[in-house]
Amino acid sequence: MRFPLADGTRLALSGSVRRIAIPQRPGAYPSPRFREEAPGRFAVQGLRKPADAGAMDAWQTGLPSLRPAMGRAVRRARHLGVARHCSVCSARVRAFARFGDPEREDARCPVCHSLERHRLAWLFLERCTPLFDGRRRELLHFAPEPVFAERLRRIPGVQHLGVDLADPRADLRLDITRLPFADGERDVIFCSHVLEHVPDDRKALRELARVLEPSSGWMILQVPLRDAPTDEDPTVTDPAERTRRFGQSDHVRVYGWDFTARLRAAGFDVAEIHARRWLGARDAARYGLADEALFYCTRTPDDA
Repeated sequence: MRFPLADGTRLALSGSVRRIAIPQRPGAYPSPRFREEAPGRFAVQGLRKPADAGAMDAWQTGLPSLRPAMGRAVRRARHLGVARHCSVCSARVRAFARFGDPEREDARCPVCHSLERHRLAWLFLERCTPLFDGRRRELLHFAPEPVFAERLRRIPGVQHLGVDLADPRADLRLDITRLPFADGERDVIFCSHVLEHVPDDRKALRELARVLEPSSGWMILQVPLRDAPTDEDPTVTDPAERTRRFGQSDHVRVYGWDFTARLRAAGFDVAEIHARRWLGARDAARYGLADEALFYCTRTPDDA
């Protein structure tokens, strides 16, 4: 059985999923073998350092870059199945793992660790947007998730900018309510599970509308949702009470379907994308999407 690496080579499984060999390529550093000593722990066998100084540099530089791909290949083999399909990493697995507090069934991909919202968003990006047509686009990505950011950066033409208020892994540290961009400067905005943390989310939405390109720009928004009106109360600061009412100690609200009206009031035309209505119950289950939803937004024309 063989599994692809990011550079186009393939990992070969020899015998069982507990032993992996990387095929030798002409001029490459010596091929190691990996043996699983305990769940999640692997020992390297047969790894010989090259005698040539130039080959040594390639060996030292190349081996660390293979580790993420090797880990994904091991997980892909261990969880191989047909019942579930991850749209983000294309893995076919027996089941998605439980995740969250409280735990959700069928939530996390065991290979790339994507969650329901990531899988729905990636499906929508691939099937319903022009993001992959090769044209240059300025993409503004709030709270960039590692599972998404690395893939977005590889799309031809996409100029990815990851921003966050506190995360040091982001390209820039920015407050979503005070963006330093010119009007209409961003072609695409991706903002997933951010606004429930922002005290003045209406101001944040107005800023997003301001910086989005008015004629062809578009935005994908995702927030935690429930089948009730939005519940928010700025006087609630106790972490336990926030968790009880809003679902998490650092959330300041939990949105309902009236979120669409809030988006329109900020200057957006909005399409609600419901996973089950869009894909059908069978495919929604295959991708592990449950009741996931997203909001596809464009700027409301000035003469509307």
